[in-house]
Amino acid sequence: MAIIEIDPYEALVALAATDANLVAECGAQIDIWHHYGQDAGDWPLDSKSLVFVPSGGELDADSPFARPIFEVRCYGDSPYDCGQVWRALVAWTVEHNERRTVTVTEGKALVQFVLPQPGEGMPRLLFDDDIRPNGGMPFYSVLMRAEVANQVVT
Repeated sequence: MAIIEIDPYEALVALAATDANLVAECGAQIDIWHHYGQDAGDWPLDSKSLVFVPSGGELDADSPFARPIFEVRCYGDSPYDCGQVWRALVAWTVEHNERRTVTVTEGKALVQFVLPQPGEGMPRLLFDDDIRPNGGMPFYSVLMRAEVANQVVT
C-alpha cells in the first residue's frame, strides 16, 4: 500500500475556502499565490483576496505532521477592504481552534490548528507594487503557522 502525502498548503486553502465569512469577503479568491492581472481569468485589481505564501516551517517527511509557516496576505482595494478580510481571517482562526478535516486532491486532510505565529498577532499594512504600480495594492500581512497531517485520513 502506497503512502499518500498531503500538500499542507492545499489543505489550508481548501479549509479557508469552506468558511462562509472568508468566502463572503473574498469569493473564490483564496489561494497560495495571487492571480491579479488583466488577462482572462485573472482576479480584478479592485477585488479582495486571501493569499497563503509559503515561508518555511517543518515539512519533514519522517514526521506524521507538516508544520508550515506561511505569510497570509489580506488584499483589498483599500486598507479598509484589507481590514474586512483580516477580520474574517481572525474569526476563522478563533472559531476553528479544533482539529478538522477537509477534502483535497489526495483525499481527506487533517488540519490540527491554524494560528498566528507567536509574536506576530498584529498585521502589517504593506503595498504590492507588482500588482498595482504607482502606489501599490494594499494588503495586511501576518505570519501564521499550522499543523497538518502528512497522510490521508479516513
